[in-house]
Amino acid sequence: TWTDLNGNLNTIQFQGIGLHPTDPNIAIGGSQDNGTSVFNNSLIWSQTDGGDGGFAKFSQTNGSIAYHQIPVLSSPNFFRVSLDGGSSWDTRTAGILDNDQFSQQFYAPFVVDHPSNVDRVLFGGKRIWETTDQGVTWTAKQSFFNGSSGLINAIGVLSAKIYAAVHPAGNAQGPTDVNRSTDNGNTWTIVNGNLPSGAIVQDIQVTPTAAYAVLSNSFNTGNVYSIATGGNNWTKISGGALPQEPVWSLQIDQAAGKLYVGAEDGVYVGNLAGGTSWAPFGTGLPNAQVLQIALNSN
Repeated sequence: TWTDLNGNLNTIQFQGIGLHPTDPNIAIGGSQDNGTSVFNNSLIWSQTDGGDGGFAKFSQTNGSIAYHQIPVLSSPNFFRVSLDGGSSWDTRTAGILDNDQFSQQFYAPFVVDHPSNVDRVLFGGKRIWETTDQGVTWTAKQSFFNGSSGLINAIGVLSAKIYAAVHPAGNAQGPTDVNRSTDNGNTWTIVNGNLPSGAIVQDIQVTPTAAYAVLSNSFNTGNVYSIATGGNNWTKISGGALPQEPVWSLQIDQAAGKLYVGAEDGVYVGNLAGGTSWAPFGTGLPNAQVLQIALNSN
């Protein structure tokens, strides 16, 4: 005879988190096997879509528009859009459906561009897909590696500058190559210089002058890197109090000159310029893997 000892223990595993563009009390998150839910300043989250939940984000110009990804490749419902703040959802995969439905990561990455670029969203399968009309239509950017079927693991974007970490064809868990485009995805250049051999880039963020990336597959101090716009070599900017462990996510507060990273045991903050200034951020967060960070710098 067994006795339930779980009590009020909550074990939902969130994979993605997104913040409302104007209301700091509203967030959206996707969780493994427990759907997509909306936070509205209460410990009780409201589930808005079922099944698996993956990455989830709000539009940065209109809080009524939200997006989330579902890792169910056997159905066409892998990308969903809400026009009422997350209350109801529509599948918006036409175009991608006939091409990359079965050629994407289980948690396929997507990013919402800077607010000045209206509602531009980029989705990663074996190529970059772009929509500017909430997923009604999608346009494919040029394929990587002359048409090979490598899967995209992470995307970073700022206007015409796009970075994509791509697994080689046939190995969705292998090392990634970082591809960079400065002309909105028309042409691409591989920029792996100074990254460790076998590196898996898990997240990329882009500023007007540089890009930043984190690695998730090694237990050493070299898991946060930056590269100057137009440069070919990455510079390691991690060290100091940042533990020797995988790093999964990052966000940039450019005005404050700060970089926040999500590691195996919590969130750390450092300077954009790098160095040894890294320190744990805040108090009260459990020693848990941080798969994604969203930043409200207001």
